[in-house]
Amino acid sequence: MDSVTQFVLGAAIGEACLGSKAGRKAAVWGGILATLPDLDVLIPYADAVDNFTRHRSFSHSLFVLTLATPVLAYLLQKLYLDFRTWRLRSLLLVWLSLITHPLLDSCTVYGTQLFWPLATAPEMWSTVFIIDPVYTLPLLAGVYQVFRKGTPRRIAHRRNQVALLLSSLYLLFSFYAKSRTDQALQTTLQYRPDIQATSALSIAAPLNTILWRVVVLDQSGDYFQGFYSLLDQNPEISLRRYDAGAAIKQKLRQHGAMQRLQWFTRGFMKARLDQQGAVIISDLRMGSAGHYIFHFKIAQTSAADGRLVPLHPTERTIASQMPLSLLAMIWHRIFDPGIDLNQLP
Repeated sequence: MDSVTQFVLGAAIGEACLGSKAGRKAAVWGGILATLPDLDVLIPYADAVDNFTRHRSFSHSLFVLTLATPVLAYLLQKLYLDFRTWRLRSLLLVWLSLITHPLLDSCTVYGTQLFWPLATAPEMWSTVFIIDPVYTLPLLAGVYQVFRKGTPRRIAHRRNQVALLLSSLYLLFSFYAKSRTDQALQTTLQYRPDIQATSALSIAAPLNTILWRVVVLDQSGDYFQGFYSLLDQNPEISLRRYDAGAAIKQKLRQHGAMQRLQWFTRGFMKARLDQQGAVIISDLRMGSAGHYIFHFKIAQTSAADGRLVPLHPTERTIASQMPLSLLAMIWHRIFDPGIDLNQLP
């Protein structure tokens, strides 16, 4: 999730754990601790693919963060008497502020390596978009009450708890909404014998959990995309076929960058040749057909013999611009199944 959301979640947790005993500094430190895992973006890895796939790795590991908890709690206890007085609560503040960051990130589709250093695929529960005001605003309101002058501590503390409850209930709803979408997709696939699905993924559309985008990988090597709203009367999802560049991916299957991206995206990626003969890999999980966010140049066509030569280092290419009208179209699609978001220019 975005940094503002992570901070206010940590601040709300800090207030809930120790605010009634230690005052506003509990919320301040909760917010600071909750942003620490994202400092891994400052690490310069070898190339673009490494930067992409190693973000949310060790710094988001439940093992690493749990091991770091007593050290950070000890430092805070050395700084503040009330943190020393309430040692268990301060320990809980640190641990919850840290681990809720990767757990919330896992609710997005990017991919979070919760169990690093185990070589498991990143968790991408894809129940919420990376920015969701319905989740963030209650937390922001609760933390605002904590720092608002004139609000009695007891009342501010209770309002913060209500905000945490509301945001948590919304997050639970997102899992229910995803399950509804998955059921609709399974129903659709039963009536589409032309689709031999090998993998399927449902992803919350921007800024809401009512509209969902689905991506289906087909045995042919192509992929299908469609959109589903929880308000749709017809449970069948209109799926459109797209080329995923299976032949290109097959030629580069032994290339390290290709293997790394395959692992990180769980196969939800496409390959194409650009006008200069470079191989561009696009992540199908974020964006929409024709407007994906992450693109990587990993190979170049040889002028001598036409072979695909892996590039070292890989490069990230500029994403195509999303139409400014997209958010309005998404809003209208929530209520109107006649709007075809597969037809974006």
